[in-house]
Amino acid sequence: MRRQKILVTGAIIASVLFCMIPSLRAEAETLSELPAAAEKGQTAEETAAEALAPSGSKDGAEPIKDPGSFERDYIQKTYDSDEGLDGSSVNCVFSDAEGLIWVGNYSGLYSYDSTEFHSYQLADYTVAIRCITQDADGTLWIGTNSDGVYYYDGQEFQSFPIDQAEPLVRTVYDIDIDEKGTLWAASGGGLLMSKETEEGESLVLVESVGTSALRDLELLPDGTVICLGRNGLLSSYRDGNAADITPRGLADGEKIRSVDVMDSGQILLGTDGSTILEIDASGSIMNKVSCEGIASINDIYQMSDGSAWVCADNGIAVLQGEAVTTVNLRMNNSVEMVCEDYQGNYWFASSRTGLLHLYENNFADLGNYLGITTTVNSVIIYQGLLYVGTDAGLLCYEGKDSVKSELIRQCEGIRIRQLLVDEEDNLWIATTHYGLFRQSPDGEILQISTDNSDLDTKDLRCLYMGKDGVLYIGSENGLYAMEQDGEVYRVVKSTDSVLNQERILCIEGDSEGVLYIGMDGDGLYVLKDGEVIEHKTMEDGLLSNVIMKIRTDETESGSWVVSGAGINHVSREGEVRKVTGLSSANCLDLIHVGDGEVVILARNGFFRLQESDLLDEKPGYQFYNKENGFVVDATSNANHCVDNRILYICGTDGLAALELDRPALHRGIRSYLYAVVADGIELEASDGSYQLAEDAYRLNIDVRLLNYCKDAYDVTYYLDGADHETATISSDDLTAVSYTNLKGKTYRYQLAILDAQTGQILNEKNVIIQKEESFWEDNNNRIALLLLIFGAASGLIFSYMRSREKIMERDIRRKITREKRREIERAAYQDLVTGVYNRNFYELEKTRHSVSEIKALAVIGIYNAEYLRKRNGIVYVESLLREAVRVLRMNMGDSGRIYRISEYIFCVSFKKKIDLEIFTQNIKYAFGISMENMGEDSTGLSVGAVYNDVYDDTYQSLFDRSDKMRRMDQEHEEDRFIKSKIMRVEQSIEEEQKS
Repeated sequence: MRRQKILVTGAIIASVLFCMIPSLRAEAETLSELPAAAEKGQTAEETAAEALAPSGSKDGAEPIKDPGSFERDYIQKTYDSDEGLDGSSVNCVFSDAEGLIWVGNYSGLYSYDSTEFHSYQLADYTVAIRCITQDADGTLWIGTNSDGVYYYDGQEFQSFPIDQAEPLVRTVYDIDIDEKGTLWAASGGGLLMSKETEEGESLVLVESVGTSALRDLELLPDGTVICLGRNGLLSSYRDGNAADITPRGLADGEKIRSVDVMDSGQILLGTDGSTILEIDASGSIMNKVSCEGIASINDIYQMSDGSAWVCADNGIAVLQGEAVTTVNLRMNNSVEMVCEDYQGNYWFASSRTGLLHLYENNFADLGNYLGITTTVNSVIIYQGLLYVGTDAGLLCYEGKDSVKSELIRQCEGIRIRQLLVDEEDNLWIATTHYGLFRQSPDGEILQISTDNSDLDTKDLRCLYMGKDGVLYIGSENGLYAMEQDGEVYRVVKSTDSVLNQERILCIEGDSEGVLYIGMDGDGLYVLKDGEVIEHKTMEDGLLSNVIMKIRTDETESGSWVVSGAGINHVSREGEVRKVTGLSSANCLDLIHVGDGEVVILARNGFFRLQESDLLDEKPGYQFYNKENGFVVDATSNANHCVDNRILYICGTDGLAALELDRPALHRGIRSYLYAVVADGIELEASDGSYQLAEDAYRLNIDVRLLNYCKDAYDVTYYLDGADHETATISSDDLTAVSYTNLKGKTYRYQLAILDAQTGQILNEKNVIIQKEESFWEDNNNRIALLLLIFGAASGLIFSYMRSREKIMERDIRRKITREKRREIERAAYQDLVTGVYNRNFYELEKTRHSVSEIKALAVIGIYNAEYLRKRNGIVYVESLLREAVRVLRMNMGDSGRIYRISEYIFCVSFKKKIDLEIFTQNIKYAFGISMENMGEDSTGLSVGAVYNDVYDDTYQSLFDRSDKMRRMDQEHEEDRFIKSKIMRVEQSIEEEQKS
């Protein structure tokens, strides 16, 4: 099989040894090494600035990656039957010269274009695929399990003849092609090579190598073929001469399992134990590398920095010189091979667990790297260590190593709300149920609670250290101020009637001692010298009365008020304005990161822009979500951290970090023409252009991006000869472009991919379309027709024109009918109102998939919908349906599928684990906020949701249990609405009587 190989040379050993020093790209590790840095004359700032920089060799060579960076700085995405592959077994993966990813498994051959998988039928039966490669002409060669070799020239698949009757020969495990174009294949019956025979070119058995079953082969630069038998024996073949080169000196019982040839011509062998051997062409062992933690090595794949991936039956490792480091990726079972695509991403194939896509990211996934899986609420750098406050306790890290201490022990199992470091270098910890902890610089720990202070509650939510040294504490039942008098802390509760009893979500202050208090339902309070001087609510223009965060603006001319409904700016004079230029959903925080920049965290992703642009109608910003790099779902009411130009972001599913000064990744981008379709029939190119018949009605041009990293780009397109101006869209919105009723002439379709920030053209695609002129569009025919009209009687003219009109009307009706029929067929499984799957598809899914694949099922209804339809009309109700789908998608992510199974009822099937209680609360809350913004209080979501935890459950019983719960929920909500409506009527009557 054609693989890029590893370079193992003594020249890089020094660099490799340097790389073995732990070097966490996040400053968590670098900060832990500050004393050592200081000894070298580095400042703390200089050391922290290197925290996310890759280690590597000097002298202009490409840096050698820290193996941990693959866990930390790369996104991992797995593919199996849910994404279009049949089953979860992958034997091989290959990136072709055009940029497409090809995948082979026991169910056949697939290609992936970053949008969807396409399956191919090599024969009229299923052909299992073993290996894939490509020759210099672009022809794809495919080795199969028992059907020989196929090749694909871009048009069709054809079987390549094999001049051998032995059945085992037709199972091909590896293919390679030498510089002369000779095809070599490792088969179950021995070594095959392509030759000209009497019947034409075919594969013939190389008798001198023997007929033992082979599992692998490689080509040396001098044309020698290295063959590995399934019995572990190694042989070489060149110019008709074969030799046994099986190395001596293997451990007892250990056999060779894989062979890989380096770019330099060196030969590496992987064993079925935990050893990598370097041998020369005669089989003499030149070097041995022990691979602790890795066993049964299937593939060694060279990276551009000289390191290599090691794929094994029990996981994946990185080979650097003579050091092998295991990498904790999502694939750790029967990893067969890896390949690299044109953007520098890696694709791993596992015969047990499917396909893994690994691509570099702007964000570091510290949660994955450090093993943090619970919700993170606060993060801070304290005394050179990374402290992480979670729902399950306090964590501390020095580099990748977890640090244990008495403070960590005391906080075990406690929900940490906020971490804060004051000017005296004390660490303060606000908790739920356990009050306040303080650790002094010398390690002394003090717990302040209801037992030893005037705190009325142990449930604390937020902290703020004032300029006067007073610590302000927000709790479940009000605001406290704590002052230190010697060694004694004195706690004073707010005297304001609201601030001393309501839940407080956030506290912020400015340089003049003004405090801003964010309430859970009562808006914004402004305090000066302990007195409330201002109170703002939705009646004053705030987007919500639930205040998630408050941030003083850079000029201290006012403050930013963040809520789930959006962001307001409240000036010192009390003017309330709202941010309108961001497509944010449920804002969570606004963070100043320096240099006039802010970061906005929202449910739908991460926005980075200049603070001065926030109030513009169309501000420029960078946006990331889970699709293009943002690796966590940001936690509500969390306390994130900016330290030495590195932003740490708390997530409900871990911890992320972003080096603020690191340039955004700019990878290459390619496009390809997926299809040109005329009236439902796909066209083939002829002499570089696509020919349309004169009666062609609808033309679809589908150009797709090979964007495996999901980076955001701008796309422009223009059909010269039809469009009046160039259209510009986001790459996320790129779909097939449709044109109807084009006139007969030559058109040029031009598509360009632009850098979203600079506007630079990165890639272009041109498609030539030639439509035949109809009889009426030909100038000579028109002149002749005019002469005929002038020379014919008016009655004949009228009759002719009338009959022609009827024919044209009939043709148009037929075309429209055909188009409508096609539209109906395309929409057979799609709900036209909401765009989700319909009941037909739901019923089909029940027959195609086992109920055991379903982790949970939810049935969601919009109650009082019929009442609203009668009151406001069907268009209004359709908008509610679409809003309900938006809310569902926002809260379920990629964990399931939505079906509209009746007029006002949806069903969601979850194929991944999900907390149904949180899901139910979130969708009800989000839909309620939407209805509140629309001034609608008579409707909401009724939800019934169950886990698939009953033995012998079926689709129908899951649905029945869910729907029963939904009906009970709906009856409760409708009863509440009726009682509320009666109460309003009674109040109205009472007010009329009083008046």
